[in-house]
Amino acid sequence: MLNEVEKLVNESEKRFQTETKRVTRALEEGLAIPYDRDKIKLASLELKSKKIELKGKQKLLYKKIQYLTGYSVSEIDAVHYDLVPYLIMSFGLWLLYWLFTIWFRIPFYDNLLPLTFIAKIFTNSVSFIGVLVSILIPNQLKATEILMVVATPSFILSGFTWPLSQMPVWVQGIANVIPLTHFLKAFRILIIENGTLSQTSSSIWNMIIIGSVCAILAYIALYFKKKNILKTEI
Repeated sequence: MLNEVEKLVNESEKRFQTETKRVTRALEEGLAIPYDRDKIKLASLELKSKKIELKGKQKLLYKKIQYLTGYSVSEIDAVHYDLVPYLIMSFGLWLLYWLFTIWFRIPFYDNLLPLTFIAKIFTNSVSFIGVLVSILIPNQLKATEILMVVATPSFILSGFTWPLSQMPVWVQGIANVIPLTHFLKAFRILIIENGTLSQTSSSIWNMIIIGSVCAILAYIALYFKKKNILKTEI
């Protein structure tokens, strides 16, 4: 948020410099009055005060983050929440698994492209769950522990190793909010049953809904967390 404010101040400074040149030229040509020059001076002082205020807020925010995390200033600047490396890594793992099917001579050629498309949606859905938990739980170790608690039972609750229909209804409800459940349904349809992509539409939409809800909740949580920090500490 402070970075956006800094961009706004920098843009205002550029416009101010352009306006200063215009007024200076107008004064030289007799097309402006000294009052216009005074307004430029006043705007210059206000802009400088905003820059000083912004720098003070940035320093205070960095001190707050250092206190909570123990990171140095360079480590804080190096933190970026980017999903692209994880998406690239997931594609690399997917390619590695496909090479394994060639090495072990597993017939895994039919419906490979549709399954890759569904795997991409599954990866996005899981990634947004991770982003949401990371925002709600600022401690990296605790966030990892919670995500592992969610991931570990999902292999059983997904219904791939044990029939989901034989589980209690409330367990089925929990399983339906886990992206892996819907991905494995699509996997069975495409690979084991040799079905079509249209037959997996319900699974695809369920993963999209889960990912979208988590993305919206993550955005809301991040917005209020930033707002709370700026309000209470700045």
